[in-house]
Amino acid sequence: MGIVTTTQVTDATPAAFAAHTSSRANQADIAAQLASAGLRVLLGGGEDQFLPVTETGPWPGVGKRLDGRNLVTEARAAGAVVVQDAASLLAAPVSSSVLLLGLFADEGLSGASAPSLRDLTRKAIGWLSAEGKGFFLVVEGGQIDWEAHANNASGVIDNV
Repeated sequence: MGIVTTTQVTDATPAAFAAHTSSRANQADIAAQLASAGLRVLLGGGEDQFLPVTETGPWPGVGKRLDGRNLVTEARAAGAVVVQDAASLLAAPVSSSVLLLGLFADEGLSGASAPSLRDLTRKAIGWLSAEGKGFFLVVEGGQIDWEAHANNASGVIDNV
């Protein structure tokens, strides 16, 4: 199973497929559940929910986890392939047996270094199909929702 989104992977829609909690605001709990859910692909934003408050990642913000856990380091130690920008995503060799973890922003994906939804989806399909079995992949262009909430018609159109 895989999850691809242009918002945070801990956002309500993508997270609902692999994490369960009483409130969508429980972002740190959702991140921990996603990290241990047995996913094979997890690509999107929301890196800050995977890092402790004492650490920063490649993105401007600092971590938000109060439990001291670095879920990215834990995933890497468990054998995950971790990618942090479009170039490393495209260069990652396909593997059918480990998690492909890509957290490309603290919030939603934007900027030149962030991969497109098309590239995220293509890599996820390649990764999941490498095993030669069926798979389930959630793909969300979630920033259209943010633009609609902000009444930004041009942003909605850009995200279609």
